[in-house]
Amino acid sequence: EGEALEALESATHLLSTMSPFADFSKDPVLVLHGKEVLQRCTNLQWAGYLSTTSVYGDHSGAWVDEESETRVTDRDPSAMARLAAEGEWLALAPHIPVHVFRLAGIYGPFRSALDTARRTPPPP
Repeated sequence: EGEALEALESATHLLSTMSPFADFSKDPVLVLHGKEVLQRCTNLQWAGYLSTTSVYGDHSGAWVDEESETRVTDRDPSAMARLAAEGEWLALAPHIPVHVFRLAGIYGPFRSALDTARRTPPPP
């Protein structure tokens, strides 16, 4: 834990790919390290958070985009937790610029962006 925060102290950009834990219902990075990120990471110029398109909820087959209303219901606690985590990350915005990326189809075993990168061979 301490080593990770020490490494972050020199970081200029931070991308959080961690989903809210089911029993945590909050973003673990911010819950465990949010204050430290702001206090200790003085070089931080930007933060990003990988969320999901499930926060848009049911739009009955209509197109959605970044301006669409979020329609999360309590029937989808995972989407509710993601939407809450987006708000927590965006609350850092007065201190640093924050961008939320809403990705589609990122869940399931071995389906994260990092897993895909590991499986992708380097260019020749």
